[in-house]
Amino acid sequence: MKAGALPLDLLAELAKVCAEPGPPHAADEPRDWFNELLRNQIDARFGDQQPALVEIMTMGGRALLEARSGRMHEAWRHLRNALVVFEGETLFPEARHLAHSLISAQKAYLCHRDCDDAQAEALLGAAFQDDIVLEGLPGYGFLLIHRIQLLHNMMRIHWTGGRLQPALRLGHALLAYLERPAPELLSFLPNPWSSHWTSVGRDIPLPLIPSLHNQISNDMVRLSLSAEPRLMAAALGMVPTDTPSQVTRWVIFTHARLCGDSATMLASAAHLLRQGPRPSRPLWHAAAAETQNWLAAEIDRMSC
Repeated sequence: MKAGALPLDLLAELAKVCAEPGPPHAADEPRDWFNELLRNQIDARFGDQQPALVEIMTMGGRALLEARSGRMHEAWRHLRNALVVFEGETLFPEARHLAHSLISAQKAYLCHRDCDDAQAEALLGAAFQDDIVLEGLPGYGFLLIHRIQLLHNMMRIHWTGGRLQPALRLGHALLAYLERPAPELLSFLPNPWSSHWTSVGRDIPLPLIPSLHNQISNDMVRLSLSAEPRLMAAALGMVPTDTPSQVTRWVIFTHARLCGDSATMLASAAHLLRQGPRPSRPLWHAAAAETQNWLAAEIDRMSC
């Protein structure tokens, strides 16, 4: 697009929108909310089995913390201790499904850190199926957010394995679903991942939704910046763009930017930025920063 063809009012509006500060930063980590809901459920439902479930939950949490710090030997030690409790207790089916879901998800992360992604994917699938069983019982609607987190972890496995297109498509679908729950957004996934999605986020505290949205969005932005531009443009070109969501507008914007299509990029930026930084600050600010960079370069070129 030639600079002379750019409407000056559009340039001025974009520059103004980019300079506006966003709302106060929301927490990116939903795990405390999730653990609070989980602990309340354990305390309310499991009687004399409550101590074993709390112990499993606590040791699994320690395993994750150690793994995130790179102390894999200690991480596996804590997870093995959780498994000893799980295998040594005579748990009712409901408690067994819950404990198995937690341990499977935690073990999946440790396997991923140890580069055993095939086992990690299998364990994520096992946790997902346990969650589906529990969601059929009263009080477990909040596990929908856990299933989304399991798929977010699958997205990260695709990413670190160099599978850009499935990582981007999955991230796009999750963000679009969080913004406007529609089961068909996830219908492209294989079983069991495509099943039991609803059009309402029942029993999920509202702060959990934008918090998880921000986490996934951060990964989408990091992925778009870490991949080679040509490959990233090709992968983005295979992501569906037929949903009226913020992430769809970001995909169109980023694809156009990487392909050098200034007209589409600016039109997408104008629409995305006018909507403000909700539901996701990372996507909005990434588009704002890239638009600012483009405008600065274009103004410099025009002044020569």
